[in-house]
Amino acid sequence: RVEVLVMTPATLVRMLSRNYINIAMTSLLLFDECHHCTKNHPYSQILTYYRRAALEDRPRVFGMTASPVKIRTQPDYGSLQKEIFKLEQNMESTVYIPDPELVRTIVSPPDETVKHFEHGPVEELTLARMHTFMHQVNMLISVAQQVAATDANAARALKKVAKKLDGSQEVYHQLGLWGQMLYLDHMLEKHSNDAIAVVSDLCCRIQAAYNESGLRDMVGSPSWITHKVHALVETLTEYCQSQPSRDAFRSIVFVQTRAVASSLAKLLRQIPILQDNGIEPVLLLGSRNAAVGMDNGKVTSAKIQDLVGRFRSGAANVLVATSVAEEGLDVAYCSLVVLFSSAEMTLAKYLQTRGRARRSDSSFVIF
Repeated sequence: RVEVLVMTPATLVRMLSRNYINIAMTSLLLFDECHHCTKNHPYSQILTYYRRAALEDRPRVFGMTASPVKIRTQPDYGSLQKEIFKLEQNMESTVYIPDPELVRTIVSPPDETVKHFEHGPVEELTLARMHTFMHQVNMLISVAQQVAATDANAARALKKVAKKLDGSQEVYHQLGLWGQMLYLDHMLEKHSNDAIAVVSDLCCRIQAAYNESGLRDMVGSPSWITHKVHALVETLTEYCQSQPSRDAFRSIVFVQTRAVASSLAKLLRQIPILQDNGIEPVLLLGSRNAAVGMDNGKVTSAKIQDLVGRFRSGAANVLVATSVAEEGLDVAYCSLVVLFSSAEMTLAKYLQTRGRARRSDSSFVIF
C-alpha cells in the first residue's frame, strides 16, 4: 500500500537495526543534504546496511546537496577534489553537477552585494570602564572558583557561566555596548536565581559591578552601537521599503554565535526606524538536535513550528538565526538574506546561506 517513506536518517537507522525494515525492500534511497554522509552520521550508518546486502538486493542511491564539501577553512582546488572524491566513495555514487543554464530556468540566482562599513573609534572612557569591569569579573570568578573547588557540580556550573561571560566580549565587538548590556542583563538575571548558591551569588555580584561601571551611561556614544549594526539597520529598512508591500518582505540574518544572535534579535526589536517600517525580528537558534527561538523557555517542537509559522505568515518578517537555518528547515522564500558574520565564512556556509534567497527578486548581502 505504501510506496514512499519520508523520515529522518536516524529513524531509518533505528528501523533497520530492529529489523522493522530490510534494505532489500527499497529500490531507491534519496538523501537530502548528502554532504553529511561522513564518519558516523546516520547517512553513513544506513550505507553500512546497504553494503551488507547482496548486490542484486541493493537499492539505487541518490543524494542532493548545494555544497558537496564540509571544510571549515577556505579550501584550495586540490582539497575540493579530495573531499568530493571522498563523498563519492562514501555514497558509492558519482557527483553530477546539473547544467547551470538549466538551473537558471528553474531558480533565479540572487543579486549579490558586499556591504562595506567603517570600524568606528573606541573612546578612552569606554575602554577604561570596560577594562575595570572585566577586571572585576575575572576577580569575582576567581574567588567563586576557589569557593567551589571541592564541589564538582558547582565547578561545572561556574565553568559554563564563565564561558557565557566570555561571550559578552564578542557581543560587544560585533554589536556595541547596547548589545552587550542586553546580553548581560538576560544572562545574569537567568543565573542570579540558580539553585547552586555560588553561581547565583557570582551573578548578583557581577550585575552590581556592571551597574556601577558606568557602561550603562554611554548611551549615544560611538561605542553604544557599532557601524556594522547601523549598516544592517539601513539594509533592512532599504529592502523593506523597496518591496511592493511590507507583507512581501522576508529576511534571514545569519549570525555565527548564539550570544550575538540572541542579543542582535533583542536589539533590532528596540530600534524605532525598524518598528516604524513594520520590521519584526525573531530569533532562531540551534540546540544540538533542535532549533527554537531561545529568548527564554525550553526547546519544543511546538515552539519551532510556531516560530517558523510566524515567519511564513509574515507575523514576523526577519529571522535572526545561527547555522540551524542554513538547511533542513522549511522557511518562507526570502527577499533578502544577510550573512552578518562573514569573517567565519566557508564555501559550504556561503552556498547554504545564499541558497535561502530563492525568490526571483531576492538579494544576498555579505557583511
